[in-house]
This record gives sequence, structure tokens and C-alpha cells, in this order.
Amino acid sequence: MFSFLWHPILLSTAVTIASLSYGQTNDTSDWNTILQQSIFREISSIKKVNKNILAKFPSWKKISKHRGQFNPTDLGGGRRLRLFFVARTANHWIISYEHGGRGYHTHCYLITIDSQNNLDIRESEIKFESLDYLKALAKTDQNLFSQWRGYEY
Repeated sequence: MFSFLWHPILLSTAVTIASLSYGQTNDTSDWNTILQQSIFREISSIKKVNKNILAKFPSWKKISKHRGQFNPTDLGGGRRLRLFFVARTANHWIISYEHGGRGYHTHCYLITIDSQNNLDIRESEIKFESLDYLKALAKTDQNLFSQWRGYEY
């Protein structure tokens, strides 16, 4: 028998489940606030990126400098990653670069490091050649980034 007393319990359970799953969405509104209200410092070298981030993305250690030599094709040799920019503020990092080889594309990562050195990683394949362009586009579009899929391609 299903009584009316069960309705508040079911509703409460549904609200609890919905609120738990809410934190696991691709919501980047916190990052949009950080982008607009924080002062980011651009960094000239990938070598100055936090060691926990570089451990997660070891291929970045071989990335070409901004405007450095770069092979955008899958023919011949040379570096196939070239930096657009790196910027940081406190425990937030932005790394944007182009990726040559078969199927040229770009990557931009928003990375937050928490107090236990865990990384929250968001990604986008939109071509952000500068921090200013990223900030400008973030003002108009709240869904530029999604949760990182866990692999680099």
C-alpha cells in the first residue's frame, strides 16, 4: 500500500540525489568567475608549470615555445605541440596549445589544484591563442569547457 506519507520522503530523496549529481555536471560557472575577476600572470615556459600538472601530461615537457618551430602536419619530424600561452593565478592554471600531426587541432585546459594536490581538469578544443580572447569569449558563452575525458590525443 502506498500512502501519502511516502510522498515527502520520495521527494526529499529525489532532491538529495539531484543535488549530489549537480556537482558532477560540466558547469564551468566557477571558472567563468575566476577568469573575469582574477589577475592571471602569463608564464613564458612550460617548465614553470606545476610539477603535478606536468606529471599528468608528460608530453607537454616537449612542447615548443610560443611562435617556436612546429610541425602542424603528419609528414616529417619535429615538434607537434606548440604553446599558445600558459597563465596562472593562485591554484588555477590555463594551458593552451596547438597539436599538429594527423588531424591538426587545439587544446585549452583549465586546471585547479586543491589542497591535497588533486587536479580538476576542464578542456576545450576551441582555438584560444591568447588569454584575452579566452576571457572575452567566456563573457558570452558559459559552456566553452567540459570535464576532461582522461586522455590526451
